[in-house]
Amino acid sequence: MQLLELKAIYLYRSSASAALDAEALRAYLAELLPAVATHLRGSYETIVARGLCPAPDSAMLAAAVIQGIAPPPDAVRLAGVEPVVYDAFALSAAMAEALRPAEAGLDCLHIDLSHRLIATWDESDSRCHLRTLLCSQPSIVSIPGLVEAPARPRKYAIMRLQFEALRMPDAIAELDEKFAGSFLTHGDDRLTEVAKGYIMQAVFYRLTGEAFCEDPSCRLHDAHWQEDMLAAQLGDRYCERHAAVLEACRPGKA
Repeated sequence: MQLLELKAIYLYRSSASAALDAEALRAYLAELLPAVATHLRGSYETIVARGLCPAPDSAMLAAAVIQGIAPPPDAVRLAGVEPVVYDAFALSAAMAEALRPAEAGLDCLHIDLSHRLIATWDESDSRCHLRTLLCSQPSIVSIPGLVEAPARPRKYAIMRLQFEALRMPDAIAELDEKFAGSFLTHGDDRLTEVAKGYIMQAVFYRLTGEAFCEDPSCRLHDAHWQEDMLAAQLGDRYCERHAAVLEACRPGKA
């Protein structure tokens, strides 16, 4: 497999969750990719405010908001999460305006650990779906999206809708307790571990042109259900093929 040369990865902090350890994510990248320089920066907004890079086009940012889609109520209660949903491709394009020209080449990868909710249009059912990740330049890992995008257990989802319709908050609290641990929640102490696999999906996409793996136990598995996502990410495993790619990236292996 032909690998694209990668010299530097830039991570941008998220304000979406105090539970997310951005330095641990940078250290994880440095451990797996010792030949690649890994950098941790503040949020895009902080970088722009300090004049360290050009400001993204405000009109492009505004146009990236998807009209008519309400974000999940649990997400917008979080400090720092905007009460809108962004078109992932349009948001990435707007943020790309803030990349320094010297760091915008194919040998650099920027990954925003975003406080924003992102979505893309799905032709199969003609609707927008929340996403956890967009592989692009910059790539976007939506931290609230890790909680809201993959589906929760079907039984839980059905029962919660019923209890919400009947305005039964005590029943919802009991339901949450019954299913505790089977899906991520906002502020979950597993967020950092789960995010490791998603930043690596962005890395593999830049290295190989392929982000995802069909092996359900590989960290590159594109999980659509919370339980599947947790199984893939908390196992901290790469399939044989993708482990070989990581090995080939180590110094002296090229």
